[in-house]
Amino acid sequence: MSADRSNSNRGCLAAVFGLAGLVLLGLGARALFDEFAALHHWPKAEALVLSSELAHAESRARRNTPVVVYWPVVKLKYSVDGKQYIGLAHYAAKSDIRSDWQTVVDDLRPGTRHRLPYNPNDPSDVRIGVRWNFANLAFAGFMIVPGALLGLLAMALLASRPGRRNADGA
Repeated sequence: MSADRSNSNRGCLAAVFGLAGLVLLGLGARALFDEFAALHHWPKAEALVLSSELAHAESRARRNTPVVVYWPVVKLKYSVDGKQYIGLAHYAAKSDIRSDWQTVVDDLRPGTRHRLPYNPNDPSDVRIGVRWNFANLAFAGFMIVPGALLGLLAMALLASRPGRRNADGA
């Protein structure tokens, strides 16, 4: 009976790991899909840049060392389907590398016009600096990699179940 209980425990543990792995894989895939959609499928609106600056703040990194992080603050005016929007653009992530966002801010000078992607489900969500980079791939990777590892662990647990051997003990 001890072998049956061990098999049951392994099966339950494998199910938990497998389910957690699937959830993480799904979240990571969704994050990749959202970035891909913003890059390639979102419609674009002609936006007038009202103001543009590079913001920064000090943050604490590992070992409590100070790190300066940067992000763009860009105010835009644009219209979608006849409705006017004025607001701040969204961006991928803050960066500790100033040049990552400085070039975006330099390109988006006040008074200039740009075609920028907006979320068709929420036109107030307009994006700047949309591109494949570490910042927008990191979240997906931090979900997909552990999800895949948990899935592999679940399969290993199921494959190592003693009850899976044939009846003559071979």
